[in-house]
Amino acid sequence: MKPEDLLKLDAPIRKLISQVFFQGNEPTWLSPLVNGVFLFVFALLAIWGLLFVLGQIKKLWIEQFWSLFYKPEQIERRRKRQILADYIQNEIRQLNNREKWQDYRFTELEAEIEAQGRRKGVGILPFFQSQQRGLRRERSLSQALELSSERRILVEGDPGAGKSVALRHVTEKLAQRAMSSPSIKSVIPLYINLKKLERASADKIDRNLIESFVKQELNRINDSGMERFLDSEFQQGIEDGTWLFLFDSFDELPEVLSSVEADLTIKNYAEAIDDFLSGFNQCRGIIASRKFRGPKHLGWPQFRILPLEDRRFELIQKADLGSQIEKKLIAQLRIAPQEIQEVTKNPMFLGILCENMRDGSAFPENTHGVFESYLDKRFNRDEERLKKRFNLEVSEIREMAERIAFCISLDSGLGLSPTREGIRAAMTHLGFRVPGNFDQFLNALEYLKLARSEQDTTLGDSLLFTFAHRRALVSSSWRLETLQYKKFN
Repeated sequence: MKPEDLLKLDAPIRKLISQVFFQGNEPTWLSPLVNGVFLFVFALLAIWGLLFVLGQIKKLWIEQFWSLFYKPEQIERRRKRQILADYIQNEIRQLNNREKWQDYRFTELEAEIEAQGRRKGVGILPFFQSQQRGLRRERSLSQALELSSERRILVEGDPGAGKSVALRHVTEKLAQRAMSSPSIKSVIPLYINLKKLERASADKIDRNLIESFVKQELNRINDSGMERFLDSEFQQGIEDGTWLFLFDSFDELPEVLSSVEADLTIKNYAEAIDDFLSGFNQCRGIIASRKFRGPKHLGWPQFRILPLEDRRFELIQKADLGSQIEKKLIAQLRIAPQEIQEVTKNPMFLGILCENMRDGSAFPENTHGVFESYLDKRFNRDEERLKKRFNLEVSEIREMAERIAFCISLDSGLGLSPTREGIRAAMTHLGFRVPGNFDQFLNALEYLKLARSEQDTTLGDSLLFTFAHRRALVSSSWRLETLQYKKFN
């Protein structure tokens, strides 16, 4: 539209103004004023459009064309960053595989965002981000985490709500993008599981401890060349803001689980992470935690994961149940008792229910039946394989799983990812007999995907052992209460 065409629109507006304010008698100065306002608005729109185009050109130049002028050392740096992103993506896929999870089944979670939260996007003017204050709802948690311009974010949710799955989904997605990016400024996500953070008594809980642990996690790469690259690249990425730190399982920090003064320990670790992400560190950071034993004093924007509600059916459709089982499950779920209705809003519980139905179980009458059916199926369907591979009976393996789960739940010093050596010591301390073939029991539980080992740790007694999603621990807890008064020999 040309300026002269725009001015032709002023006639009806002048007529309306004269009728409302001047009883139909149009003053001589009204036409120039309306024309001036129209020209001013047109100029603002033109400037806005120009800035928008320039912003897109700048973005395209930085992301696509600037790399054409890279020097040889920049090209090599980009290549190694892409290798690192590929390694991170493979690590996430291996972790998902150990937990029997496929990312294509990911169902977007909703979240409530509390406090002031900035979200990347086009505001009133280009180069200025839109800003929303107070409480709002995001339809996609992973997209909200990716697009938020907040430097620090706290993700809160109940056990099994999907915190870890969401963080790993974001990590895999951004790592894949960084693998194909031609820019050395692409953001590489670093997924850090805090439940593996062990502190020596001489070390302080401060930013140096957090940085040391992050570097330790990165140095798992069995490649001397990549190790040398990370020694120099880590600090460069800190200053450039090209890392995204995703700290998972804050509430499962070993010292938080075992501390008699948990509030003080939580405060110290929260402040240490906050300090690590401050100063010269220009990178974004995300902490995932349960509200219980989570950081309370950081003042970070909070993303609270909401129950699944109607998205339960989306998760069911992604579970590959087959059309008949899927329809049956959805129909039963719609008329289920309130107890089942509520717990199936939890992704972990609903995932267990889907697996039970896939294996031919009937729709449960209560929550206890879901857990019991899950364990029965996992143990019994591989009975012959377990006997052949490990020379163990199903009843023996299940009994040992319950003993181990009991020891982990009772001995807070073990944490939720204890070493095999630590489990042996705890069982002996609690009066349980540890058989000579104890490792075979642990190997059998990992074979069943009821547990997993952290493959990057030292082999043997120092190998970490974790119940997958704590499902076995949760589902066995009701049986273990009787063990407080009963000793196995």
